[in-house]
Formats: sequence, C-alpha cells, structure tokens
Amino acid sequence: MVKNTNTTDQLYAMLRGPVGLFGLLFFVVLVVLQCYFFELRLLVDGSVSLFLMAVTKTFDVAEDRFMIGFNQVLPVIGANLGVSLKALALSYLANDVLIYLIAFLLLLIPLKDPLSALILVIGYVATSKYHFFIMTYSVAISWPFMLLFFSILRHYNWKIGKWGIFPIVVCMFYMVFAHPLVIIIFASIWAYQFMQFTNNKQRLKWLIPISIATILFIMKWNDPDPYDAQQMQQVSNFSWDKSQWHLAKMQAWVPLFYPTLFVVVGYMLWQIAQWINVKEYFQILVPIGGLGLLLIFYIVLGIPFKYPLGHWTNKAFAPTTLLFLYIIADRLRVQKIAFESAKVRMMVLGCALLTVWELSVNVFKVSETFEHRLITIHELIDQVPTDERSKFVVPGDDIPENSFFSLITASEVAVISELFYDFE
Repeated sequence: MVKNTNTTDQLYAMLRGPVGLFGLLFFVVLVVLQCYFFELRLLVDGSVSLFLMAVTKTFDVAEDRFMIGFNQVLPVIGANLGVSLKALALSYLANDVLIYLIAFLLLLIPLKDPLSALILVIGYVATSKYHFFIMTYSVAISWPFMLLFFSILRHYNWKIGKWGIFPIVVCMFYMVFAHPLVIIIFASIWAYQFMQFTNNKQRLKWLIPISIATILFIMKWNDPDPYDAQQMQQVSNFSWDKSQWHLAKMQAWVPLFYPTLFVVVGYMLWQIAQWINVKEYFQILVPIGGLGLLLIFYIVLGIPFKYPLGHWTNKAFAPTTLLFLYIIADRLRVQKIAFESAKVRMMVLGCALLTVWELSVNVFKVSETFEHRLITIHELIDQVPTDERSKFVVPGDDIPENSFFSLITASEVAVISELFYDFE
C-alpha cells in the first residue's frame, strides 16, 4: 500500500512540476485554438482525407507516407461505426491533439524524460505554421514518435534484447517511409546518438538495425511513388539566380513566425562553441550537416516547384528547429539539469509563455489565407439555387474567376456543404 501511495505521489509531483504545468497550459491553448478554427482546419488536404475516409472507411495514406495513418485512427474507427460526418471531423481534429497528449504523458511519467516532453511541445509550435491547418504534414506527425523511439531506447540504456530488433526495425520502417524531411531529421539524430556511444561494441551492435534502415531507404527511393518521382525530376530546373532571389526574401519571414528558432539556434551556436573549445570537432558535424541537408532540400526542390515562400521556409526552418531541439535536450540531459531549482522553473515558465505566444501568432496569421479560401467556398455553394442543391455542384457559368478548382476544392465543397448547410 505504501508503494502505491509513493507511486501516486510521484505521478502528481511530475504533473505539478514545471514541465507538467507547461504541458497543461499548452494543451488548453491548443484545444481552444482547434475549436475556434474548427471550420478552417477542414480545408485543403484535411478535407480530402476526411472525404476519402468517410467514403472508403479506411486510411488515406498517399505517397507511401504511412506515418500519416496514425493521425487517422479515430476517424477510420468512426467511419466503420457509421457515425456522422461531423463526428468524423471532430474525431479527426481530436486525433491530432491526442497523439501529442499521449506522447507527452508517456515521456513525462513512465519514461521520466521531462526534457523530451518539453521539446515535444516546442516542436509542435515550430511546425504549427504549416501543420495546424494542413493535417497531413508528416514532419509534425512523426515528431512525437521520434521522441518516444529514442526515449525508450535511452530508458533501456540502448540495449537490444532478444526480441528488440523487430520493433526497432518496424519503427525505422515508418520513419524511412515518410516525408524526405523526416528521413533527414531521423538520420541526423541517429548520427548524433551514434557519436555519443562510448565503445565500439555498442556501435557495432547498432549497425544492424541502421543497415536495415539504409536498405529500406534505398528500396524506397530506388522506385519512388509518382509524386516523389515528379519532385526529383524537377531538380533539373534548379537555378542559382532564382535561389539567390528566393533566399533574400526569406529575411522578411523569419521574425514573423520563428522567434523560437532564434532561441534554439542561439543556444546551438553556443553549444558548438563549447565543442570547439574542448576540441570535440566531430560533434559539430551533425548539426551543421543536418542544417546543410535541410537547406539543400529547400533550395533545390522548393525553387523549381515555385511553392510559396512561407511553405518552404517552414519546411526548412521547422525541421532545423526539431533537430537542434533534440541535440540541445540531450546536452542538458548530460548536464543533469535539475527541474526543482527556481532558476530552471523560471526558464521553463519563460519558455512556456514564448511557446504559447508563438503558437497563437502563427495560427492567427496563417488563418487569414484560409479565411479567404473559406469565403470563396461559401460563395460557390451560395450560388447554387436552393432547389438544385443535391450534389453540391456549381453551374459552369457561375464559377467565379481565379477560383481553385481541383480535387481539393471539390472535397472542401462537399465537406463544408454537408457540415454547415441544410441540404435535402
């Protein structure tokens, strides 16, 4: 009985600690924002996935991004139970929050890894500019699983048991068959951890799963799906002139959306200086190499595709923040940071306020674009005479100029029509 009481006391102590309170504040704000922007979050890719899950009653996993399926568990269950489209939409939005909430609690309590729980939340904010309204963003969905993967391995002191190789390979499979940015982050973290091993025997043992992951990677990208193959072909359109113009424009975006990035990069530069001071030059290779790969990905693929600047700056800055966050957390772990101290508590409080502020700024700023899109969709639906609103089709002569007509818009119209209009 005493043992159970002690365990309960430890549980409450962790939840009442600075990281637990940080998480409480963050998830309350996140749920409020999700409810406030409920309709906007059902646009673009989210509407396509929701529509297809409702029709097919199975997962909508495109371009071999299997990790996305974890974000669709609740709506797929709901679709098979025959619930309403509104219930499916609510479950889809709730699924996104639950993944992070469950990962946060697992990291904080059974794994006793408050630093990973802390950077989990900060990482969500780093990806929020894109992920909050685009619910199929593989980087944001993969982040909690990456942290859980490495935290579990750390919890068991990086030992591979008799049956340990199988779940490890399965986890690596999901990471490799994900967005290229996820692969860069995952590989960079592995390279960093590989350097932290203290003996060659440990390194040799981990070469087996790493080699399997490498083989999976070669298989995946030797025969990529049509979407990824098209992106790879666009590399031939690369131009240094366009790159210089595009990179120059990035300066206007950084202060608006990425204050966390400045803090993380600043701390990372200080850590690099520390490594140089003690002549641990190999440690520098991972953050510099990872950042280089992410920038190359942005410059070479973002420019030929002519994607909006904010889209690609987020795809370069957010993954960089995640990689640096992991390294910083590990260095703090080595230094045995004490969350009980008043100084650390104040730092966590400041971090919480900065995180919540950035999340709110990101979401409200980006919502303006989606508000315009939603207005256009409502205008399309309103043009259909009431007695003809059976298939949510807009007559060709009534299509407004400069409208986006594609699979995405068709699914958006179908979903918004069903949820917010009283059609027979």
